[in-house]
Amino acid sequence: MMRNLAQEWFKVKHQKSFYYGVLMLFGLMLFTVLMDSDDQVAFLIVQGFGASQWIALILVVFSANLFAMEYQNNTLLTLFYKSPTKRAIYWAKLMIILGYSGILHLSSIGFTILLKLLFYPNQYHWFSTETGNQPLLKTLLKLTTINLMASLLIIALAICLICLFKVNVVAISIGVGIVFLGQTISGGLSSQPEI
Repeated sequence: MMRNLAQEWFKVKHQKSFYYGVLMLFGLMLFTVLMDSDDQVAFLIVQGFGASQWIALILVVFSANLFAMEYQNNTLLTLFYKSPTKRAIYWAKLMIILGYSGILHLSSIGFTILLKLLFYPNQYHWFSTETGNQPLLKTLLKLTTINLMASLLIIALAICLICLFKVNVVAISIGVGIVFLGQTISGGLSSQPEI
């Protein structure tokens, strides 16, 4: 298992998409800051300037590309041949993707702090209770932790799609559609009046 994990880490750290995903996250969070309205700033800060939505999209693309690369180059069969079990290969890939999810979530916290300092330096202090009865920082950390756990579902979905279709364009399209559909449904459910 450790050998498979080391092989996967070697492959991933030499891919440009690994680094582009983090840069893309920062760019999309910056875009969210620039397009915000002043009445929603505290909400955007605790949401990490939309990091949860952006991370979901980045994870779908990254996961699909990780598996599609193996299918396109026919290296998955070689990995199956060298490894004692197929399960070890899939677990190694899953651990790498989960690690990348953790990197993205930690980066989003750092980027949120940086963007708040750059664009709202004297407003919305981290220990003020602008969004309810908890400080902004505590709420940001809680929501990021919840999003980290929810990203496991997104990762599993992306892996299932790429294993099913073996074409990353199809898997990415369906994955992005499901991410947007899920956000729309959950937004609609949360805005329903209570009976």
